[in-house]
Amino acid sequence: MSPPPDVQRPDDRELIRAWLRRADPTPDAAVRFGGLVLGRDLEISELRGTHTRVLATQRVGSGQGLGGQAMHRNRPVTVQDYVRSPAISHQFDHAVRTERLAAMAAVPVTVGGRPRAVLYTAARTAQTVHPHVVEQAVAAARAIAREIEVRDEVDRRVALLRVIEDAEPDAAHDLADAVRDAHAELLILAHATTDPAVAEAMRAVAARLAGGTTTTPEPAGAAEVRLTPRETDVLAQVALGCSYAEVGARLALTPITVKSYMRAVLRKLGVHSRTEAVAVARRLRLLP
Repeated sequence: MSPPPDVQRPDDRELIRAWLRRADPTPDAAVRFGGLVLGRDLEISELRGTHTRVLATQRVGSGQGLGGQAMHRNRPVTVQDYVRSPAISHQFDHAVRTERLAAMAAVPVTVGGRPRAVLYTAARTAQTVHPHVVEQAVAAARAIAREIEVRDEVDRRVALLRVIEDAEPDAAHDLADAVRDAHAELLILAHATTDPAVAEAMRAVAARLAGGTTTTPEPAGAAEVRLTPRETDVLAQVALGCSYAEVGARLALTPITVKSYMRAVLRKLGVHSRTEAVAVARRLRLLP
């Protein structure tokens, strides 16, 4: 029995780095930084526009400083002058003074109601952080949260595959419905991620689920049938009993486009109905 494909989760800090690269410094946001919440604490690691590395040494607990307030309240928090603000604790005043920061906003990246990262934007003059700067950080936090959510789900699906790989034959048979759900959901997630490498890895895991866990020869006729990734995605959702409208909603396609893909699937499989298409695809191990 061969091991399941290895899906290496990318470093989530790269999502914060991408935000820093995209965001152009302005007087309203001359400095941007952030980090991941690891365990209970935020670990600031990514910086842009800073003069020193002092901020990158900070660990922020829930409720501490501005970032800790954002984590605790689970919403963006701003101050006009950090070191003079009575609304926050001041464990990090030395680092803030070293960078000569004044106005600051902290925006949590929230997944499932739990903070997973914090994005900061700051200016070096005592003024209110401009609302558009905060809005940009909020939009970035939402995008990062969606990507982290996808990656978390991939981790869960890969864990399920490993359980199936290690299961006894009878137990593996009992997991058939779970396998099919995982296969279809992985294909949905492959569309949702913004990371091409993650999408490719998810498709590899989905293909392994479709092929089963045995080393038996490829079924007769399988070599002649090659569905495109989109066709496989659509058929996998149809196999779960989804209507064309539901498939479209899951894969961000119009029902007309879904119907077009299914027509191509029926033609390639040489069948005349969705039920037949699913049955033949499973026989050929194109679906689990």
